[in-house]
Amino acid sequence: MDLSTLLLALAYPLVYLIPVAVIRKAVGDRNVVAEQGGRALWVLLLRRFAVGAGGDGPGSFRDIVTYGVAPVLVLFAGSAYSLLLPGDKFRSPWSSRPRAVVLRVLVVSPVLEEIVFRELFVRWLVSRGVKDVPLLVFGSPVAFSAAHVQNLVVNVVRGMDLRTAGASCLLQIVYTYLFGIYATILLLETGNVWVCVAAHVVANGFGFPDFRLRRSSEWVVHGIGLTAFIVISRSLYASITV
Repeated sequence: MDLSTLLLALAYPLVYLIPVAVIRKAVGDRNVVAEQGGRALWVLLLRRFAVGAGGDGPGSFRDIVTYGVAPVLVLFAGSAYSLLLPGDKFRSPWSSRPRAVVLRVLVVSPVLEEIVFRELFVRWLVSRGVKDVPLLVFGSPVAFSAAHVQNLVVNVVRGMDLRTAGASCLLQIVYTYLFGIYATILLLETGNVWVCVAAHVVANGFGFPDFRLRRSSEWVVHGIGLTAFIVISRSLYASITV
């Protein structure tokens, strides 16, 4: 990777962060519908004029299920198992959320973020001559995770103390980086961003696992799911060609 490509890659999160900040300032931080509409319009314009973007169809149903949905369901097998246990501790986190928030987290954000940080960014890197698979898989998700630093500012503005906001933001950065690795593998393996979107939707639907577990069987299922997901990811990674 030459120096100019590296510098542009490091600055890439600003392509997403600055418009989001401007839109949030213009429409108000809590106007979810207007904010997401503004973000969608910006991403559509970006996608319209970006290098190598806009050519993906909806993706085959088989690829979406096989690569996008099934492995992520395996990863969250422990969470799914916990939902089946008696009691209300693991009640769906979406049951009490406003519909606009559910739409943002489960539809709008997965679509927009995968277009910006996988379809546009990864393919731009490839167009700049970056063909090294480890660099693409483990390097490009840094931009995706860095874009979530905005949540630190948002949480502090909303009244959360800095230490709690910082811990929450750090956890999200790590979590999004790890997911970004798998989503990049999917893009390079299948060539279709909508497979990445499907995986993102499922991951957001489950959210970060709740490890306040009640039974040893839950730990076992979590462990099996994580191990199987790692094996699947390694297999997909090994078959990538750019």
